[in-house]
Amino acid sequence: MNLLIAKVTVTPLLIFLASLAGRRWGEAVAGWLVGLPLTSAPALLSLPSSTAPTLPYMPAAGSLIGTAAQAGFCLGYGLNAPFGWPRALLCGAGFLAISAILLQLLQPSHVALFATAVLSLVLTLYPKSGS
Repeated sequence: MNLLIAKVTVTPLLIFLASLAGRRWGEAVAGWLVGLPLTSAPALLSLPSSTAPTLPYMPAAGSLIGTAAQAGFCLGYGLNAPFGWPRALLCGAGFLAISAILLQLLQPSHVALFATAVLSLVLTLYPKSGS
């Protein structure tokens, strides 16, 4: 029962703290905090204690693939935004789908997935900081 209470309260508490950080330090900080896997981390951390020890690796890999795919969406959208939102949305969705499918098919190790997620976030931010 205590684990259920923790699962139900920790994620909303993290979202609340991110919104407070956004009021204090701005929307960008709140966006980064909510975008990080802080909200899914409590659920992932509770899996080993409630299920088979190897089960948490699948959702963790999915979370890393999702992070890289989201960065792909942002990159595709950002590169095509000057041409209008319909094209930007279509290209962003295409980048997201292609990157998610490729990572699913390649099935890299968890270390490689982590490096890919971090690198994709860095590369997605690079064009904005260069302009």
